[in-house]
Amino acid sequence: MSGGAQSSEPPNSALAERQRGDLGNRFTLNVLSNYAALTVNLVVGLFLTRFLVYRLGDEMYGAWALIGSVMMYLGLVDLGFGSSIQKYMAEFAAHGAEAKIGRLLSTTLVLFSGLGLALLILAFVVSPLIGTVFQISAGSVDEARTALILMGLVQGIALPLGVFNGALVGLQRMDLNNTISVAGTGVIVVFVVNLVNAGWGLPGICMAYLVVTLLSGMVRFLCVRRLLPGMRLSLSGYDRSLVRTTSAYGLTFFGLKIAHFLKYNTDSFVIAGFLSTAAVTPFAVANRLATMIRQIVEQAVEALIPVFSQLNSLEDTGRIRLIYMQAGKVTMGIAAPITLFVCAFARPILQAWLVDVPRQADVLTVILAITVFASVVPAVSVKLMLGVAKHRTLAIITLVDSVVNLILSILLVRPYGLVGVALGTMVPLVITHVFVFPWLGCRLIGMSAPAFLGELARAAFLPMLPAGAAVWALLTYARPGSAAMLLLEAVLIGALYVVFFALWSLDASEREIYISRVRKLIAAKG
Repeated sequence: MSGGAQSSEPPNSALAERQRGDLGNRFTLNVLSNYAALTVNLVVGLFLTRFLVYRLGDEMYGAWALIGSVMMYLGLVDLGFGSSIQKYMAEFAAHGAEAKIGRLLSTTLVLFSGLGLALLILAFVVSPLIGTVFQISAGSVDEARTALILMGLVQGIALPLGVFNGALVGLQRMDLNNTISVAGTGVIVVFVVNLVNAGWGLPGICMAYLVVTLLSGMVRFLCVRRLLPGMRLSLSGYDRSLVRTTSAYGLTFFGLKIAHFLKYNTDSFVIAGFLSTAAVTPFAVANRLATMIRQIVEQAVEALIPVFSQLNSLEDTGRIRLIYMQAGKVTMGIAAPITLFVCAFARPILQAWLVDVPRQADVLTVILAITVFASVVPAVSVKLMLGVAKHRTLAIITLVDSVVNLILSILLVRPYGLVGVALGTMVPLVITHVFVFPWLGCRLIGMSAPAFLGELARAAFLPMLPAGAAVWALLTYARPGSAAMLLLEAVLIGALYVVFFALWSLDASEREIYISRVRKLIAAKG
């Protein structure tokens, strides 16, 4: 593995030294800030959903959800270039190549400005679909179309401003990025509540997002300038060679993004096509609950991409192996107790969440939770392949996985219904994620895949013995009858698992590393 960030331009040695120093504590801080941002977003999301359903009504809230779905598809217009910023920022910063960073950001700003304009045009083009293909009452069509165009403007502006988001991630300052995001989320809540209450409806929501997008982008730009005072942004900084370099990585990532999108967004269409639209509800509810496992784990591993990119550019394979194993074990330590609790308490969780639990939702939750757990086994391997730009094979396998998932779901939906669709998703995913992806990741760094998987299994399942016994006892003698009791028992099981994970799954040196990082963080905050 080699870098490629070296340049004839004089390096900024202070930048290189800063990026290479104290990598472990910076990573820990990034992960903690990811979880803080996730918590805020989940709470705000629940509040805004409840508020908007009440204030807008079913039809207009449905239109807002539809606009969100359309923008999700249009958002694919970035062609994967956004991921390139994170990777190459990390590599260039590790070598102190500040001038090259300036050209990278100038180049992507030009590209993303063009793509942002294309996204706005696409929003104009698809806006007539509301009221024609998508049914909505005549009195609400104009408002919904206006909102879609405004969201096209928001996303069109967010695309070039997102360059500075990627820059902060590449510089491994997710703590700054998440602080800005959390502050922006708070401002959005205030704006949305006041504008909707004032009668602005969907356009008012869009205006709130527009203001926050502009403000957040400006703050991120100022943060990047402060971290890189010698960086220069200009049209003359546009570099065609960097377009070729970043496109090779970005377009492959774009293919992976498409394959991933197909994998997790086709089951509902199969159910609606072969069963009924109403049958989508229990599957969607179960999938929403199970997907939370992946969301929680992703906060821990997302910060690994720039770390692996930096170490790869420095050809530090030894540290990559160490982080690879440690992160793999911690990933299992996060996912295993959550999966255990969701599977064991699926019915009580659904009853505490919903007024009426759809039929088979608990069974589907168990199947999909196990499927999601299998999908996070290779999370570290996937981030490694993305970090060192060896993800073409990953994209191809994911696409094949998606096609097999679709075929199996179609074959199994008739005889086995919703359970058949869930199994059609589970089978190919378990094969590729438990066996294929870890082997690919281990091969890159000269590690034994069976040894890696064996260590992950030991780390995940040994603490499961006392935690599982506690689950059995609670279900037998103290089955939760309220949301408060459910939360209390979740905390109890999680704490028990963490204690035995620290004692049985981590060795003495690993425990000391994590304790030391926590102490340093506390000291820094104090």
